[in-house]
Amino acid sequence: MVKEAAARGKHIFIVVRGRKLVDQASRRLTREGVPHGVMMANHWGYSPNNKVQVCSIDTLIARKERPKADLIIIDEVHQATSNGYRALIADYPEAYIVGVTATPWPEASLRHVADTVVHPISMLELVKQEYLVPFKYYSPSTPDLSGVDVSSSTKDYVTEQLAEVMSTKKLTGDIIEHWIKLAGDRPTLCFAVNIAHSEMLVERFKQSGITAEHCEAKTTDRERQAIIERLESGETKVVCNVGILCTGVDIPPCSAIIMARPTKSLNLFIQQAGRGTRTFPGKSDCMILDHAGNIQQHGFPTDEFEVDLDYKKKKRSAAGSKTCKICFMVYRDPHCPVCGPGEKREIGIVEEAPGELKELTPPPSGQEIQKKHPPPRFLYAVEGLAEVKKLIETQQRLNYKPTWVYFQMMHRPHLRQYLPAWFLAIAKNQT
Repeated sequence: MVKEAAARGKHIFIVVRGRKLVDQASRRLTREGVPHGVMMANHWGYSPNNKVQVCSIDTLIARKERPKADLIIIDEVHQATSNGYRALIADYPEAYIVGVTATPWPEASLRHVADTVVHPISMLELVKQEYLVPFKYYSPSTPDLSGVDVSSSTKDYVTEQLAEVMSTKKLTGDIIEHWIKLAGDRPTLCFAVNIAHSEMLVERFKQSGITAEHCEAKTTDRERQAIIERLESGETKVVCNVGILCTGVDIPPCSAIIMARPTKSLNLFIQQAGRGTRTFPGKSDCMILDHAGNIQQHGFPTDEFEVDLDYKKKKRSAAGSKTCKICFMVYRDPHCPVCGPGEKREIGIVEEAPGELKELTPPPSGQEIQKKHPPPRFLYAVEGLAEVKKLIETQQRLNYKPTWVYFQMMHRPHLRQYLPAWFLAIAKNQT
């Protein structure tokens, strides 16, 4: 669109928020061979005479600059509800305006921006065409938010009260425990309530022998990039943040999202989940570990909600979904895709045998497992050895050395009991 309009001699500017998105848009135009300038404080690409401009909304508002425009493209248009955006748009009554966003559900009307909504493709269609990976949903724990107020200004939970609820020892323990059980070999982003909560989660991960790092607005661009590279390489397993890695960030290897921040914002929920949908070699899906009750409140990120420019808010929820009481998967199929239909659930019981891991049958039924509290020991054995098997499959798929499995098991105390059997299996395969 920009290239064609520029070829016709039209003036275009693209409005984005933040240096990251400015640079991202500029790089894309450069890759497409479109000459352009950048309007942002202290940016090396400043070139006001070009017909195409990438503009920071904050710079346009602060300087009250109004570059000539026949076409205005507003990125992340769901954010264009402020008075600054309204004033900018009002100064261009003759220009064509196109707003783009993957989350078109703002907390106010967008009628000042657009007259109609064009919905070219759904997320489910993008998954079907393999431009995005599908989700797997788990909801191991849900916080009690009955005592948390909602801010009249942000329309979201009061941060201080929310952080207190989400920082409880039990909930934090659930986050660590279920990440280890369900997503232990996946590069993971964790979204926390505030900086203190994010740093606390990092420390708890470290105490459990899991490499984790915290990232925030004060983290320099160079260090932020280094953190992302460590996550991609596997040196770091979990990166915790509040919102700095929510938009304008591309981390294709990320295949698990921990939601430790309840939110009333559908846009925020989908933006956070979307960080794990990029395709990557060897990546088959993105696992959502929802400890915030966001799925129950908003439904699945792939649900297609009606877009209303006049903002007539409608209640959304995970209608028709169920949460498995055994594995905590959230699903809409007749039965849990993992555990099957209750009494017919088939879980192989894995037993250690000399030099190998052997699966025995028949397994206990799902109802038998649920009746016992706490869960019987063999259930932990099933989960633990299944986790070892998953590590071995990952090691073989990525062509890592067998010692990679050893270090992964050493960093997870609940797996160390299986080291002797693993050593025997390795010795047998090498003789």
